[in-house]
Amino acid sequence: MIGLLLELLWSALVTLAAFCIPGWAVLRLLELQLRLPQTAMLPASFTVGLGIWTVVLAPALAIGVPILWTFGAYALVGALLLAWMARRERRRGHAKRGVDVAGVSGWTIAVVGIATAAAVGLRTRLAFDSLFHLGMIRRIAELDHPHFDNLDRIIDAGINPAYALPSWQAALAAIARLTGLDPATVLEAAAIVAVLLAACAAAAFGRALTGTVAGELTGAAAYTWLRVAFPRRELEGDGVAYAPIPGNIALDVLLPLLLVTAVLLLRTRRGTARDGGVVALAAIAMTLIVVLHANYAVYVAIIGVGAALWLVAAGPWSRRIAARLGLVASSIAVPGLVVLAALLPLLMLLDHFGTQVEARIDYHLVHVAGMELIRPGHLYDWFAAPGLVAILLLPFAAWISRGASRAVVAGGSLAVFAFALTPLLDLLGQSGSLTLGLRLPRPLGVLMIGVLAIALPDLVARTLALAARVREHRGALLARVVQLAPILIVFLLVAAYGYPLARREPPQYGWNWPTLAAAAALVVVFILGIVHRRRAGTITEQLASPRTRALETRPLAIALLLLAAAMLPSGLMSMRRGAWQSRELVASYRADDLRCYDGVQAALRRIPAGDVLLADPVTAYGAQALAPAYIVGDFKVWNGSTDTARIEERLKLIDKTFQTSSTQRAGIGLARLSIDHDATWVLVAGGEVEPPVGSDLYPWDAQGMRELLRSGELGATLVAQGPGRLPSDATDEERGECDLQLWKLDGSERELELHVDDAGNLKFGDTGTGTGL
Repeated sequence: MIGLLLELLWSALVTLAAFCIPGWAVLRLLELQLRLPQTAMLPASFTVGLGIWTVVLAPALAIGVPILWTFGAYALVGALLLAWMARRERRRGHAKRGVDVAGVSGWTIAVVGIATAAAVGLRTRLAFDSLFHLGMIRRIAELDHPHFDNLDRIIDAGINPAYALPSWQAALAAIARLTGLDPATVLEAAAIVAVLLAACAAAAFGRALTGTVAGELTGAAAYTWLRVAFPRRELEGDGVAYAPIPGNIALDVLLPLLLVTAVLLLRTRRGTARDGGVVALAAIAMTLIVVLHANYAVYVAIIGVGAALWLVAAGPWSRRIAARLGLVASSIAVPGLVVLAALLPLLMLLDHFGTQVEARIDYHLVHVAGMELIRPGHLYDWFAAPGLVAILLLPFAAWISRGASRAVVAGGSLAVFAFALTPLLDLLGQSGSLTLGLRLPRPLGVLMIGVLAIALPDLVARTLALAARVREHRGALLARVVQLAPILIVFLLVAAYGYPLARREPPQYGWNWPTLAAAAALVVVFILGIVHRRRAGTITEQLASPRTRALETRPLAIALLLLAAAMLPSGLMSMRRGAWQSRELVASYRADDLRCYDGVQAALRRIPAGDVLLADPVTAYGAQALAPAYIVGDFKVWNGSTDTARIEERLKLIDKTFQTSSTQRAGIGLARLSIDHDATWVLVAGGEVEPPVGSDLYPWDAQGMRELLRSGELGATLVAQGPGRLPSDATDEERGECDLQLWKLDGSERELELHVDDAGNLKFGDTGTGTGL
């Protein structure tokens, strides 16, 4: 146990060093330490480092350079940048930080540490999409010449349009080769890295919006509540379970950092530091968002358009503000559009790109379950009790904020509501992504960090001021009641909310009373802003009032701690579910969707890179995460680039091969698959394999394949066999599903298709035996 913990921490440290040190050198060269909040330096360094890595990686994958050689070239670039930075600083001296960005509270460091420690304990949950990315990491790490054409898990599928340039997966593959650790361990450790970076980015977002240490501390606490400590653990709500997935890196780390750059550029005064470094950072962050998950550029556009419309309609507005807004738009939109234009031909390879959602989800294994995943639900519900508190505070934050802060938080939230609560949501289904509408709560969650960073310090300052007046006139006891009343209100609100244990059918457009009340109040604030446009203030006006700026971090930290305690009625259930999902230290193989592979995972990892493995659609999806092999098809076919006809043909053949009690049918299917795809390995379960959660499809029972392989009539060799790691109270059906056998084929199975007599009997060799079809 201690050894594995050290491996996780070592991998996380190497990942941070590898991609933050070169980026830090660039930030120093651009003198961004003069402009960025101190908590932004770590995620900004990572962003720039990953940007450099992406530039180096693209030509390397085009010509098939080994991943270690690619990392060597990247390290050389980083060393040159460090040398340049050191030489320049020796000649010019160290630039000093400004008052607005200097300093970071010890309380903020503590909160970031708590979030990171929680990630160490919970780490990633290797299930669903994590397995897809783990498989790609493993293939990049183990293929001698990784190339754009050989990275997808499905044989002959070519490049996956959704991850045309797998920058983050290749980065983790390089870390796996450097450290000698298994890619699954590296991916688990990347969850620690992701949470650390996201917590720092959230703190910087709060600092940029408010200009105060109080906002910075609250921003870090808000992220910890919303994404780490108290979220709904189902699917996308959990900020730890799927933290290292590229899309979550884009939303949790890059999006708040991008919003920080936007606020800084909008607020620039005459005579302050130059904008070039901030513009460059914004361009890199936007480029990486498109590279990591191209569809999420839509979220940036929604927030950006909402912020711009708020400024135009409700002010403040002037020629200078128009120029600053143009600078922000160009620094974000231009690189994003350029990269999107480069990726668009690949994205259009996805079947039904640009058509209605109902047409796009008609894939094998995605029927009813796919429809349930299209809608965004209650918007705040993914973030459980903290999300409910944040969405109720949204109108208040919009009312008290000014300038760029109000435009970004209030305008961006109003734009998200405009899509989530109206039929505009249906337009997102035509973007080429099945889940773009589903994940609308995610960008709203980033804006909720800003809401809490704005509202909570102000409310704490108001409460303390009121309590001081009450103490002076009414006594200490009543003053204490005033101080604790808001905490009690939150406690009762959260207790009423609870933690829904059942999966509820989400509403069509997220209609529920908290969301609708927040949206209606936000519209009122917007209208009042238009009416009183002349009172909008200036774009450079800092949000925080004098009493909030005078608020000490210690009472604010105590208030935040009490609020966290008030959220425990639902938070305890959230934490229990998080602990259960990572109930064993080795989450990779002993829990989650890979729990059945414990007996064969060592043999799977020894399969030569590039071999083809056959299995039923569910077992194959897990196997590709553990073996550097290709598969013929699995239940997540919608994120492959093969056309519908080929997908349906392959999966029908897989069904006939692994869903039959007839050895003849299994043999004919095996022969056809082996001939068509040069298959070498077969992985078969000892019992029925259940379909994915929420699917209405049938289980697979490869009885015919099991009997055929055991008959001895083929030249197949049993390489590994063993039950999965299951609890002692597991049923016989669960044990059968997890009793896996890995067989190696010798090519003799390809003759089975030829040995069928006139009666339809399959003949094995010279024995002449067989049974009818």
